[in-house]
Amino acid sequence: MHDIKSIRDNPAAFDAALKRRGLQPLSASLLAIDEKRRAAILASEQAQARRNAASKEIGDAKKAKDDARAAAPERQISLDPTGPVPLEADGDAKKTHGEEHGTWTLVDGQARIAWDDGWHDVIRKVGAKHEKLAYEPGRSFDESPSNVTAARNTNPKPI
Repeated sequence: MHDIKSIRDNPAAFDAALKRRGLQPLSASLLAIDEKRRAAILASEQAQARRNAASKEIGDAKKAKDDARAAAPERQISLDPTGPVPLEADGDAKKTHGEEHGTWTLVDGQARIAWDDGWHDVIRKVGAKHEKLAYEPGRSFDESPSNVTAARNTNPKPI
């Protein structure tokens, strides 16, 4: 087993040790993987911090009996692999991985999102989990979805 910190500190020594064993240098590819892992950890920590801040804001608002302020923080559903989709209290929805904008409504306990590009999604709870059903332009919610992916609610308030 190798220590990634040691590889980060001295990649040339790691590659030289591999070369002595007749192996190709790997430090560049290992460090690229490590960088992606560290970025994912940072993104996760930042998302958790946002969730904690929103939870605190909701708690403070409820303590003050301010229902409007308690409902104001945006609700986020993380749609893998596309990333979080903030569902705001005013009905706006935005994809964080692009400039996509849409509107959402709650219908029979499901979030229905109509995107400006013609696509539309349904986010619903199935058992203890959530799923996102995506419908291409021209396809209705009564038809089979174009694709289905896992989703997760990153806000303690359920849909």
